[in-house]
Amino acid sequence: GIGVTLKQKIDKHEHVIVYLSQNLNKVERKWSVTEQECWAIVWAIKKLRIYLYGTRFTVITDHHPLCWLNKHTSENERLHRWSLILQEYEFDIKHKNGSCHLDADCLSRSLSLTDTRENINDDEHNEDTIPAHNAFRPSFLLNNTYISQNNAVQTRAQKAALSKLYQLQPVTTSNPRPIATSVESNNSHLTPGFDYLKLSQQQLRDPLIQQRIHAIRQHPSSYPSFVVEHDILYKLIELPPNRTKKKIPWVPQSMIKDLLYSAHTHPTSKSPGLLETPEPPSEIFDLIGIDFWGPTREATSIGNRYIITCTDHLSKFVIAKAIPTASASEAAKFLVEDVIFKYGHIPKHILTDQGSHFNNYLMQAITKDIGINRILSTPFHPQTNGTIERFNATIKTQLCKLQGLNRNNWDQYLPPTIYAYNIGQYRTTKYSPYQLLYGKHPTLPFSQPQSMLQFIRSNDYYNQFRRYRSFIIQQVRKNIQQQQQLSKKRSDQHRQNIQYEIGQLVLAKPAVRNHKMQEVFEGPYRVINVLGPVTYEIQLEHSNYVRQVHVNIMKPIFESQD
Repeated sequence: GIGVTLKQKIDKHEHVIVYLSQNLNKVERKWSVTEQECWAIVWAIKKLRIYLYGTRFTVITDHHPLCWLNKHTSENERLHRWSLILQEYEFDIKHKNGSCHLDADCLSRSLSLTDTRENINDDEHNEDTIPAHNAFRPSFLLNNTYISQNNAVQTRAQKAALSKLYQLQPVTTSNPRPIATSVESNNSHLTPGFDYLKLSQQQLRDPLIQQRIHAIRQHPSSYPSFVVEHDILYKLIELPPNRTKKKIPWVPQSMIKDLLYSAHTHPTSKSPGLLETPEPPSEIFDLIGIDFWGPTREATSIGNRYIITCTDHLSKFVIAKAIPTASASEAAKFLVEDVIFKYGHIPKHILTDQGSHFNNYLMQAITKDIGINRILSTPFHPQTNGTIERFNATIKTQLCKLQGLNRNNWDQYLPPTIYAYNIGQYRTTKYSPYQLLYGKHPTLPFSQPQSMLQFIRSNDYYNQFRRYRSFIIQQVRKNIQQQQQLSKKRSDQHRQNIQYEIGQLVLAKPAVRNHKMQEVFEGPYRVINVLGPVTYEIQLEHSNYVRQVHVNIMKPIFESQD
């Protein structure tokens, strides 16, 4: 496997910032040792890009041949390709003896914790080092549970009840070796919704289990792999390397079906929720989406760090402006001065996220006075405003290509980039946004000038423009609907259409992940309102905390009918 440690020197002492590790797959295990060691460096730098990019750092490895990685070319294609990938970083490579490289090795291999040395001396580094027994000590342990910290009070109450019902006792068998067991650790192996009380009741109804319990009590030495505690049958599983035994509840046949159904997560299917295809607007600027992009790493010469963008959902025409802050005043000013005043059309609907820069009293007052209907997307579900999110990804790539080496002049290239986007043909509509907005093709510098200028009456031009524009809009709406059907067909394939009812218990993914080892789901929540085909309002049990969530981050809790 791969083991990585990111450290920073402060006052001649090393302080650990990040620990990383990953197993090598079947293909990577066939590589040579040099290729594996080089891949570890490439993988680590990619993972730690946010810390390392733009800063000179030192890579310490116990594989001496890699010291030339950023100095000379290699005949090995794989190594040469990786060295090119690392050209954008400034770093030095130093060799460190394997016996002194335990801080990273402990993450990539199984090592013995017994070491007679209290300190590890490093010939290249004179600073204090960590004793070996501290380097291998785990910093924290997490149980595999679905109960979140928000429901900690309920969890502690459950543990207290279990501790009274099942006292933590050592298990005695015919094996003289001591056995370490814990009822609490066993409880973590049960599927949520099935407790020890229910398990005891189901075992009492199973005649085969009762026969075995009776035989164990009569002749305990004949069954060294089983134990009975509080009328519950457990199977003892031996765990290397210290050969302790762990109790696993013996699940009766009547509970297996419910356990499998509740634990099954459909690994071969996509997240639930079919794709919703809204009806295309009937007119340009009837529905627009507004969003912020940024912040950039450094401000430009005039202080810009964000881009506020507006996209028309019918023509796909984009309006964008570089701004210094993502504030409510900037959003309101952009809507009034850069959208309404410049293009002379008040939109009927505005689609935004629920950030404080859009969901505030200022925006509410402006849209209410003008007569605009505000639509807020589902929290932490950017697919709701997918048109403008797709453009934000496009503009990021284009600006990265055009900006200078100092990387703080991207706002100078924003207007020509937006112009190029608007005059290009959009794949969904089959027309350029400029053509749909103005009813004509743009005149470019390399376009052929007209040899003769023909004047027509204003009324004739207006009637001709209306007929042309009506035909184009009908064609565009048809093209959008066709593309929506194709996208829906691809998206809905192998996807479940799960519908939840009011009052049903569910789990939901946390809105913000505080750390990598955080539980995937939290709860339990109860559905209190159905806002749409794929949007629900849920409330945390025994709390007033309410969330609006999409169905693709929800998971049902199976409640047995017994």
